[in-house]
Amino acid sequence: MSELPERPDVPQETHSGLAQAWASAGEAAQQLSEARQTEQETTARETSGTTPAPVRYSVLPAGGAFHVKRGDEVVGYYTDRDAALADARKLAGGDSPSRVVIHDDDRRPSEEETY
Repeated sequence: MSELPERPDVPQETHSGLAQAWASAGEAAQQLSEARQTEQETTARETSGTTPAPVRYSVLPAGGAFHVKRGDEVVGYYTDRDAALADARKLAGGDSPSRVVIHDDDRRPSEEETY
């Protein structure tokens, strides 16, 4: 909003009060505009019918041990395959949509679970 113009026929304290009200109205309008934009974006996401790509968790052998990766990032190292699987499943269950890809000893995908 533009600044409230000075008026010589209005006392200074009244003008100051009006200027503050004018500024507050401008801030309120900006907040309302931002809230409407956020609401429109949320509605568009909810009604677009698209779902996010599943997060991939991989359980991979690593020189006698195992590691769990989230995408390309290693998120855990384990000496026990069952512990690695349990953690990967737990992480995937809290990160829906997701999937756990279990690799064999040759690091080839052998099983996949969806969450």
